[in-house]
Amino acid sequence: MTAEEELSVRELGRWFYGREPQVVSDELAGLLAEMLQETLAGSKAMHLVPRPTGGPPGVTWLLTQAVQAAWRSSRSDKVYETIKRTVALKYKSRYHLAEMGL
Repeated sequence: MTAEEELSVRELGRWFYGREPQVVSDELAGLLAEMLQETLAGSKAMHLVPRPTGGPPGVTWLLTQAVQAAWRSSRSDKVYETIKRTVALKYKSRYHLAEMGL
């Protein structure tokens, strides 16, 4: 693993867990890549979830939500914090084991 790749793994670990991993390995890098892929896929799915109506839903609300979902999907650079936290919680044990080299 190059120094640049190791730096990327450390940054990604900090992004998910608020601190850099103690030890960087190929296994940890693969796990973080899997976590990032799941976070991006979950965020892409969240773009399609309709937002609350604020009242009784109608045809206008339905059309507005369809347009907004299409708009959110086209701007795919956003990652939802809830998705990131859910993925981090799901992989927490595996991450710490990989960080220890187990």
